[in-house]
Amino acid sequence: MDDQKVWLVTNTTEGFGFTLVKQLLNNGHKVAVMERDPDELTKAIGDYGAHFLPQSVDLASSICVEDAIDRTIAVFGKIDRVVINAGQGLAGSLEELTDREVRASFDTNVFGILNVIRGVMMYLRQQRSGHIFTIFPAGELYDNLPGQGIYYAAKFAVQGFTGSLAAEVKDFGVRVTTLSPEGHPEKIAAAIIRTAEEPDAPLHLQVGRGDCKWSAQKKVSEFLQFE
Repeated sequence: MDDQKVWLVTNTTEGFGFTLVKQLLNNGHKVAVMERDPDELTKAIGDYGAHFLPQSVDLASSICVEDAIDRTIAVFGKIDRVVINAGQGLAGSLEELTDREVRASFDTNVFGILNVIRGVMMYLRQQRSGHIFTIFPAGELYDNLPGQGIYYAAKFAVQGFTGSLAAEVKDFGVRVTTLSPEGHPEKIAAAIIRTAEEPDAPLHLQVGRGDCKWSAQKKVSEFLQFE
């Protein structure tokens, strides 16, 4: 693995986000994280000195995000990998959720991710390298669970613009992958690190038990076709 890569990761207090940060630091990489309250994470991660940069950031605020990215560049000199693991659940039927609730969900789940992408792309374009990961939990989204319509809408929005982003930035040497995670955090974190090392990394990466593939195939089978 290349030495001294700089990773920027969001939503790292639990799950594979936390595990990813731990693996990266243990492997000698430098890691900046963006959290609303990074104090708990800092205590759980331990002392990695100058390799670890925890930052308090509200992803829904473009100013906060830009400041954190600028700070990361100032401290580490570059950003090589970006894992945008942002997500906030919202349960409720479409007819009962208010505009305020829906907009708040999209502020985090869609615009928060866009804020990070817009903030890092200026630097990645200039250095003509980088890798952006977004998260698309396909297994659960294809199940059409009631009360999850707005959450699903936000995640499908991210899936949609991630594909366009990949086409827009490839000539600048920047790669983009959307990750569909299922299963063990250790395996997911390891898969992200391994994929970041691949010169021809895929746009779509599934990690887990196969639930994502099964759910996607089930969804396709529901379509009628007329000739």
